[in-house]
Amino acid sequence: PDEDADELFTIARTVATNRVVVKRPDYAGFLSGLKPQTSIKTKKHRFDIYLTPRP
Repeated sequence: PDEDADELFTIARTVATNRVVVKRPDYAGFLSGLKPQTSIKTKKHRFDIYLTPRP
């Protein structure tokens, strides 16, 4: 298990200017309990795409 994934995700969302893309196993839950704006699914993985708010 990735024990620091939620912490790294929070930092990435703070630093990112446009989006954060997270590669996850297809069975895994969303990071930090946040639903992504969109996901791209493959046979065994899922790419969750979180858009960052514009200032």
